Formats: sequence, C-alpha cells, structure tokens
Amino acid sequence: MLDALPHFIFYKDRESNYLGCNQSFAKVAGLNKPEEVSGKTDHDLAWKKEEAEFFRLVDAKVMASGQEEVGIIEPQLQADGKEAWLETSKIPLRDEENNIIGILGFYADITEKRAHEASLQQAKRLEAIGRLAGGVAHDFNNLIGGIMGAAELLKSRTEQSIESRLLAEILLATDRASRLTSQLLSFSRQGQILKKVVNIHDALENVKVLLSRALPTQTQLDVRLESDAPFVLADGAELELALLNLCLNARDSMPQGGNISISTTDEPGNSASSQLGYVKLTVSDDGEGIASEHLPHIFEPFFTTKEAGAGTGLGLASVKGAVENLGGSIQVRSRNPQGTTFTLLMPKTSGRFHSDTQELSASANAPAGKLLLVEDDDLLRATTQEHLQNWGYEVYAASRAEEAWEYFMQHRNELSFALIDIVLPGVPGTALRRNLLAAGADFQILLTSGFPKKNRLDDSDPLPNDGVFFLPKPFTSEELHKSLLRASALHQAKLRAL
Repeated sequence: MLDALPHFIFYKDRESNYLGCNQSFAKVAGLNKPEEVSGKTDHDLAWKKEEAEFFRLVDAKVMASGQEEVGIIEPQLQADGKEAWLETSKIPLRDEENNIIGILGFYADITEKRAHEASLQQAKRLEAIGRLAGGVAHDFNNLIGGIMGAAELLKSRTEQSIESRLLAEILLATDRASRLTSQLLSFSRQGQILKKVVNIHDALENVKVLLSRALPTQTQLDVRLESDAPFVLADGAELELALLNLCLNARDSMPQGGNISISTTDEPGNSASSQLGYVKLTVSDDGEGIASEHLPHIFEPFFTTKEAGAGTGLGLASVKGAVENLGGSIQVRSRNPQGTTFTLLMPKTSGRFHSDTQELSASANAPAGKLLLVEDDDLLRATTQEHLQNWGYEVYAASRAEEAWEYFMQHRNELSFALIDIVLPGVPGTALRRNLLAAGADFQILLTSGFPKKNRLDDSDPLPNDGVFFLPKPFTSEELHKSLLRASALHQAKLRAL
C-alpha cells in the first residue's frame, strides 16, 4: 500500500532508528528493498553528514514537543548523486496510551518545482532590469547623440593636429558608449533589428580596424577567411558588435598576451531550412580558458568573472542574442588553462549583397529643400540642425509635436522632408506622423529614437523592416546623411510611379 502512494514515506523509533519505508524512499536511500532500512540511522544512508544531523534534529524536536512539523524545505543528497530538494512533514507516532514512540515522515521531491519557480523569478528580475536598461539606454543615446554631433562639427572646423586628435578621441568614446547602449537594448529585447545581406568577411575587416587600437602589441591576431559565400541575413551593426565582443573576450583572457585566431569556412546544410549551408566562424585563443563551473553561465546577462568595474557581463549575452537573431547557433569549447574556442554557425542567404555606396550612387545629389526637425533634446536638436543646414537644407526646428503641427499647417506645400523623434513630451512622434499623413503630407518622414522598438512603432503603425524610414540613435552625421538620401530616393521613386 505504501509503495502505491506518490510520496516518499518512512517511520522511525524513539531513537530515530528506521523501522520501515516504502520503495520510493528505499531507492533514493541506496537500498534495494524497503526491509533493508530497518535498524539503520540517517548516518547509514546516502545523505550528507550535515543533512543526516538535521533530519535527526527535526525528529527530536517533533518527539519532544509532540507537535507535527509541516512543509520543511530541506536538501538531500541521494544515492545516485543527485542533489534534491524536499518538502517534508513529520508527525509523532503514539502508542495506545498516547505515549510518543517515534515519528512518521513523508516528503515530496520539489527539485523541478523549485527550478521552475527560480526560472520564473529570474525571468521577472531580467524583465525588470530590461525595462530599466532600455530606459537608461534611451536617455543615454540622446546624450551621446548630442556629444557626437557637437564633436563632429568641431572636428570639421579644426585644422590643428592636437585638437583634431582630441576630438577624434571624443568621437571614439561616443562610439564605444553607443555600442554599450546597443548591448543594453539588445539584452532588454528593445533594440531595432534591421536585417540585410551582410558579408561576414567585410564585417571582420571592420572589426580588425577596431582591434588594431584595442589589442596590446604582445597579442597576435591571425585571420583566415576561407568561406566562398560568406553572406548572411543579419543586422550588420549587431553582428560586428558580436564579433568584436568575442575578440575582446579573448584578449581579456590573455593578460600577458597571446594569439587570437579567427577563421571562416563553409559548412553544408542538414535540413530543408538550411539548403544553402552555413558560414562557420570560429574565434580561438590560447588564454586561461573558462572554468568548468562557469561554462553553463557564460551567456547569462550580467554574469562575469572579471573584477568589479572591469566588465558589464553583457558581452557574451549580446553575442548569443545576435547569433540567434540571424537564425544561427553558438557553441563554446574551453579547457582551463588551454584556451577557448567559440564556434558560430550562421545560415547563408541567397539575397543580393550591395554596399551603401552602390545603394546611394543614384541619389547622391538628391535635392535638399525645406526640412521639419522635431527633437526635444536641446543639444541634439541644435547639432542636428547645423549638420542639416551645412548640407543645404532649410531647417525649421521644433521641440514638441504641437509646435511642428502648427508649422506644417502654415508651410505644408513648402516642406520636402521631416525628421521626427518618436519619444516626445505630450504627443509622441508616431502620432504626429499619422496626423501629417492623414492631412495629406506628400513629403518623406524619417523617424528616429534613442529607444527603438523591435519591428513596430506602436500597435497600429508598423515599422518597415528595410530601415528606410527609421534611424536609431545615436547616429553619426554620415549615417544621418545616408538615411536622408535613401528616404529621398525612395520617395521620388514612388512619385514617379504615380
């Protein structure tokens, strides 16, 4: 009868010696059958010494007080080496004269339940951190954009080599800060994913340029590019950031220097969804390696083994996110202290690759005209306005949607463009865009934000996936110019088709 019950059941005498149990209990205790438990103590079974002492302590408490103990959460090392968590209840056993002669105990294995609850709690914590990270990234992107714009304007007017170098350092710092906010947004799942055909070899060349400043002289970089068709459908900036993070991770594992090897090869497909095969990319180092106890956690957000202040814990988490965003997978092999190898498998695409230069060649001399700029950040609005004016645009700058609407109503036939921030005080930029289109605006509208949303602007306003109508912050003057030219060329093509 006891064996048919779903719980683990046992009973002991007044000295906490076992009198019997069911088959489930016997199995985890390391016994072949229930009868073998008779006369044994907890110290004779599979549990740890401290666990056995705790079990007996609770037995003594129940028998001394005559009161049951219910819902005790306790660990247990089982005979197969498994670490389990139990929810145990114990009640005193009494004879016919009501004397306590032992205890009856039963418990359930709640290991999976605790793991599930821990996962839910972790998900809630990460969701809260993600919301915070997204909000911080939004405000930070506005600040970076203003600093970047001001530094670019000053650099274009500075001839002295020292001042020019200092401004270049400022721009480099803003670029690093921008990459950090990209990691935050990627982690919070609020980053803008703009997929296009990317040549992985070109992405690696861009990473090599960045690494030339970041790697110490005693660290050697060996790059072997052997893939015949290294084209994938990805967000180019996100992919470059992932590759850079892998290389910087390798650098940090070799404080005394060493070798970093990057290679690409072609891998055949193994299913209908990967008929074109994969680009296999490996990043290897001969550094310290990763301790075996850390390997299961290295892709977790904010997990880091570096000293305080030396790492954010977002690097490898963002790498994994970037690879999964393009439908790929990542594996790691590491032996301490024999180095680490990360292997990325990324599905190839048959899409046509073209560079920004090719894309813009037909519209490089697109007319400027009158532009409506709507941006609530004072510094970013001022620097963006000056860049636009330098390119020949006549700019009206507004800080709120209501102000922009009044200008539109008075000059609707004169405007050729609108650059609108999504997050504005009062009426948001998405609502302003809808109102402009509903009122018959026949000019192109480019939206921008430091807090981009993935694939959609809001519930009723879908964001095109080609990125023509949206520019995430912070942006360089070159990125802004290219976006304006792309949007202008598309708008002109639509007008010609009418």
